[in-house]
Amino acid sequence: MNTLYLLNLHPEVMDKLTTQLRALVRDRPDYDAAVLESCPLVDRVLLESLRYYAPVPLFFRNVRKDRPARLVGRDLPPDTVVAVVVRGVHRSARYWKDPDRFDPGRWAGGAAAAGLEGDTFFPFGRGPRACVGAGFAMFCLRVMLATLLSWARGDIDPNTPYRQFFHCGVGEPKHIMGRFVPHQ
Repeated sequence: MNTLYLLNLHPEVMDKLTTQLRALVRDRPDYDAAVLESCPLVDRVLLESLRYYAPVPLFFRNVRKDRPARLVGRDLPPDTVVAVVVRGVHRSARYWKDPDRFDPGRWAGGAAAAGLEGDTFFPFGRGPRACVGAGFAMFCLRVMLATLLSWARGDIDPNTPYRQFFHCGVGEPKHIMGRFVPHQ
């Protein structure tokens, strides 16, 4: 829902992605996950959506009791409780150029170039307690977004304010409604 909401706020991105996906399905109606690799805009949109509205906006971790840790260039003493405000990092001008702008193009150089492998992008957490389903979630998001947008447009009123509620630690959009309109 977050991705569809952001795409409705940025119709130029929605149109470009929809055009690419419709062409992919037209040329390869039996496409599979590997064929989706030929449409990198899908991943770029999803990564940017996860940066903009992380599914887990806040989490807590304890530094190991026996040694200090390093986080974003800072030393943390042993046995320290750390609250990580994901949105604060994902939308920080210190780490991201123009952080409040939805820009899938920032991922054009690959995930590593945009900070995915560093300490500045972690929509599914970090380290040994990161979400074990992150890879599966990305796979599902990729397939669902490609499937939905290849046959219909997700239509959400862009004037709808974005609000979240929290359910089991996951931020979910609140009161955002829309519809799928099949392509003509």
